Amino acid sequence: MTKPAKKFLNKPDEAVEEMVQGAILYERSLTRIADLHVLARADYPSKQNSNVAIISGGGSGHEPAHAGFVGEGMLTAAVLGGVFASPSASAVLSAILAVAGKPGCLLIVKNYTGDRLNFGIALEKAKAAGIPCEMVIVSDDCALEEKGVTGRRGIAGTIFVHKAAGAAASAGKPLSEVAGAARAAAAAIGSMGIAMTPCNLPGATPSDRLSGYEIEVGMGIHGEPGAHTQECVACDDMVETMLAAILDKPGYLKVAKGTEVGVLVNNLGAASTMEMTVVARAAIANLEKRGLKPTRMLVGPYCTSLDMLGVSLSLIALDGPLTAALDAPTAAPAWGKLHNISGAPNPAGPMPSMPAESIVKGNGSKDDKIAAMIAAGTKVGHPKTSSMPVRLCHGRGARRSPRRGKAPLVLRAWPPPDEPPP
Repeated sequence: MTKPAKKFLNKPDEAVEEMVQGAILYERSLTRIADLHVLARADYPSKQNSNVAIISGGGSGHEPAHAGFVGEGMLTAAVLGGVFASPSASAVLSAILAVAGKPGCLLIVKNYTGDRLNFGIALEKAKAAGIPCEMVIVSDDCALEEKGVTGRRGIAGTIFVHKAAGAAASAGKPLSEVAGAARAAAAAIGSMGIAMTPCNLPGATPSDRLSGYEIEVGMGIHGEPGAHTQECVACDDMVETMLAAILDKPGYLKVAKGTEVGVLVNNLGAASTMEMTVVARAAIANLEKRGLKPTRMLVGPYCTSLDMLGVSLSLIALDGPLTAALDAPTAAPAWGKLHNISGAPNPAGPMPSMPAESIVKGNGSKDDKIAAMIAAGTKVGHPKTSSMPVRLCHGRGARRSPRRGKAPLVLRAWPPPDEPPP
């Protein structure tokens, strides 16, 4: 019998509940609404009648989305469904009733059928109860052709919409203007991802969907099929594939040359920091080559897909108001650092040049003198070579220092005699 994928979890069907419990234990800016999977700002009672409440949510498994973006300057509350499952309409309505006051409430929803249905039902019931409410749908995925009534999926670019709406709400703007800021951001975003491995659901057997050296271009954040599979290529080529899908396809994001853009380099779950940094480098170079001006960048896990090994890129075409919204302060724990990358990077410093005596700080012992010789580039004779560099090593079989537990330093030819000199 095949065992399920390895996870740091207890019972798979209790994972979301235990995650909510853990979040309120260490993130003291959050509070839980009743016994629901709804996390809200701990100070929401003091804001109910002064600021528009902003609520988002969806299935769990995308952490830090959505609860990680609850905080001053972003969301007022997040409603969490089961793993990759929409939260119920009653849970969304409970969140609205708990945190919304006279200024009203804005719902930010990614474009999935279940989310649209359940958030939409809650919206209508809240309106019937006398609470002003609006809803903004985000559909930033550029992986697939836009067909039928469902349209494009909502993915990581939603984070930019949270930020734009949150900045407007924190500034005390009315519901119509907060919703307008969110819609302006949603219209200026495009996203695309590539996965090297699919995600593994809690309790499920490991997926073998991608074998060998395959990658999937445009795989969805729930593991939905992407545009195509292909052999893995160099990072620069994968970044070009993602940006071409966002910027070059008819009907997707249209950005004129010279436009400033914000970039989200999103870790889909299991990419290393090294890989993320190389992707960020490639994205900046590619955008500049296209005549665009990347001026703001986020790098890290923002909207993940459990343990998927993949990366997505989200672009937002910036203007004055959108740039100001991104720059506005927020206390949301997962927002991280927004990097201002306008202008040239810092120049490299000069190669350091220090005299050996300033490096070697000892008591004049033999080892100190040897270190000074090496720092000065001293060479010594060797039976097999007329002149060979030396290296300071810990001598084998020598008496170990009681303080450091290492053998005394000795001078040895380097490389060893059986290897050619450099």
